[in-house]
Amino acid sequence: GEPSYAVSRKLCRKRRKRGAPVKEVCDIDEEEFYMDLLTATQRSLLNPGPDLVVCDEGHRIKNAHATISKALKKIKTRRRIVLTGYPLQNNLEEYWCMVDFVRPNFLGTKNEFNNMFVRPIENGQCVDSTFKDTQLMKFRSHVLHSLLEGFVQRRDQSILQHTLQSKTEYVLCVKMTPVQRRLLKTIRYRDGDGNGIR
Repeated sequence: GEPSYAVSRKLCRKRRKRGAPVKEVCDIDEEEFYMDLLTATQRSLLNPGPDLVVCDEGHRIKNAHATISKALKKIKTRRRIVLTGYPLQNNLEEYWCMVDFVRPNFLGTKNEFNNMFVRPIENGQCVDSTFKDTQLMKFRSHVLHSLLEGFVQRRDQSILQHTLQSKTEYVLCVKMTPVQRRLLKTIRYRDGDGNGIR
């Protein structure tokens, strides 16, 4: 298979171990190998790039300035999917980062998104918000939901209910071993409750 992102990242950040002597001699063959591997990785991801990128644990793309976010955004592809079980609605800026990965600039820049959605929505949720603030919050929330409903799909466990077997629980009462009884007796006497142990 193709070299992964993690391999290319390690290749770019090859560091000397602490206390290891500085190499005076450069191994040309080794350097060429790493450069070829890095070039092949970049070529496969950036030029022309894969047909589809599926990003599991997508909530890790929650910061546009993080190394992983920057690296993923450089991948040239026309199709991107983000999967996450993380409750996205709790932080709109993290939500923007994931949407911006799937559809770059669909919600504008981060500043535009903050001005258009984040500030009005957060302002309308305050205890001392005015009626006008609350109405604006509801309107902007509705607009955001409407914009995203074409490509953001929310699912819960109910879609799997018909494929999963029903859950069966068993309660088994097992007699304690002599060692377990002695331990329990010691703990109870230490705590001042030694009654009821046989």
